Amino acid sequence: MKPTNNGSDIIIEEQNSFAQATASASAASFLEQLFDNQTVDLPLSASADAIASASTTTIGLYNSTPIKTANGADVIKGIGKAESIARAIASAKVEAIIEAINNSNIDVSAAATAFAKAVANATAVGIDSSSTISTGNAKDIVVGEATAIGIAEAIAEASANISSINDESSTVKLDTFAEALGTAVVNAEAIGIRGGKYDLGNGSDIIRASATGVGLNMGVKDVLIDGGRGSDTFDLQSGTGEVIGGKGNDLLVLEGSMTDYTFTTLDLKLGVNIQDSNNNTDLFVSGVEEFKFVADSDITYKYADLVFT
Repeated sequence: MKPTNNGSDIIIEEQNSFAQATASASAASFLEQLFDNQTVDLPLSASADAIASASTTTIGLYNSTPIKTANGADVIKGIGKAESIARAIASAKVEAIIEAINNSNIDVSAAATAFAKAVANATAVGIDSSSTISTGNAKDIVVGEATAIGIAEAIAEASANISSINDESSTVKLDTFAEALGTAVVNAEAIGIRGGKYDLGNGSDIIRASATGVGLNMGVKDVLIDGGRGSDTFDLQSGTGEVIGGKGNDLLVLEGSMTDYTFTTLDLKLGVNIQDSNNNTDLFVSGVEEFKFVADSDITYKYADLVFT
């Protein structure tokens, strides 16, 4: 166990990461030809593939050993920000100018294909813990903030063009094909607090988790939070894990409205399982007296106000 001093301790870690990838490919085929008394099958083609992939992972504060902050009004905060940008450009072009004279028979085919794929992966975690964080006495604050941004752009262009001139004794058959496919994929995940046990001790403490970005955002994931004594505030946004209010008048804050969630009673004091598949919430809660939801934050719900299924 790593104890800190008895004063007001502050542990703040912030990490930022950025990844960028760019890929481009181009192919072109051009033919200008005169055919005199010839019979020819003439295939022309151009193909271009471009694939760009950028990935980054950021953890603000990583904790693998127990932390005990003793008796002061302490602050533990982890901030993780990850940004990934991928851009792919593919261009394919076929052009032909054909002239046929003197009993020529020309069969010309032109095919142009372009494929572009851009993949941006970004993962950000505010606090990532595989151990225990104990905040001791006094009013302590634990905060995990994560932001994950992914930007992917895929541009594909393909063209096939043939022009021909022939005299009355000759024939020219033309066939063109052009296909362009661009695929952009963003995989972004932001988690405010991931893993670990949080023992908030005897003060009226605050634990806050926030996750923002363009993909999956979870306030907490696989956590165990024990409020201990004191009137604690669990501002968790969304996520998975177990929250034990303990003694005192405790408050749980989640995103959205109360109607977004389903509530199932548990065989525990003030026990409830709170679920919302839309924001990946599956929390097992006990000993929490009050609830708030961000979309209707002017209302404080009691345990008895929850609509159980």
